[in-house]
Amino acid sequence: MKKVLYILSALFLFTSCEDVIKVNVDQKQVKMVVDAFVNNLPDTQSIYIKKTAAYFAPIGQQESIDDASVYILDTTNLRIFQFTSAGKGRYIFVPNAITGDTFTVGTQYILGVIKGTDTFVSVSTMNATAPILDIKKIYQSFGGNVDGPGPKQGDYAELFAQDRAELGNTYWIKSFRNDTFLSSLSQLNIAWDESFSPNDATNGGNFIFPIRFQGINDFNRPLLAGDKVRVEIHSITNETFAYFQILQIENQNGGLFATPPSSIPTNIIPLNAGNKTPTTGWFNMAAASRLEKQF
Repeated sequence: MKKVLYILSALFLFTSCEDVIKVNVDQKQVKMVVDAFVNNLPDTQSIYIKKTAAYFAPIGQQESIDDASVYILDTTNLRIFQFTSAGKGRYIFVPNAITGDTFTVGTQYILGVIKGTDTFVSVSTMNATAPILDIKKIYQSFGGNVDGPGPKQGDYAELFAQDRAELGNTYWIKSFRNDTFLSSLSQLNIAWDESFSPNDATNGGNFIFPIRFQGINDFNRPLLAGDKVRVEIHSITNETFAYFQILQIENQNGGLFATPPSSIPTNIIPLNAGNKTPTTGWFNMAAASRLEKQF
């Protein structure tokens, strides 16, 4: 009985403790983050440069870097495309087909970023992309679910697009509903040829169903009359495909037997020895096809 009373007393002391424990999670090393996904669409092209934020900082509150020099070099004809600061860490370039200020499929490009006395470079080739044939509307019942949790029955979009004939093409399929990008990491939709992996060894046809349907929809929001759906297929390098896969793994990495976290890679390389600006991020040049339909 004494032993039982002792155990109960100990449990009471532990469970009734309400002391607040303060954990110091100050960031030991602030890095410059370069977000450089550029394409050959006629839209204004943007490169974002910001600083990493503290662990508990609100999303979107990263400090911007507005005093860098940013350019892209066409290695074929040595043409330089200068990106100018638009504030809040955004650097922009406006393509102009009349003057020849455009990006070309098959060309290798070099990104250059100069921050203070430090210079960073990255290399990417703009590969060809897959043409979009159509976007159609199909009805899905999902077991008749209308108002409960999970996918809602209704109309959704299906993409019809042709993978290029040769093996080893990689793509990022971006989806927009009424001009709003489905941008969460869980909605990242990438393809190796017409499937998920080089091990599938299928190419030259329409993308598999999970990519052309599941990957382009938000199943909590069926299509309504008048809704617009836009799909863009951006070519990415095989290295960028692997980079996105690592991001997906880290996003899904949880549970007791989770894979140990890995460092997110970067292809932004310091050019000068002893640089003073730790840097991360990614650079990719994409050819892009685009189609928008209103339902």
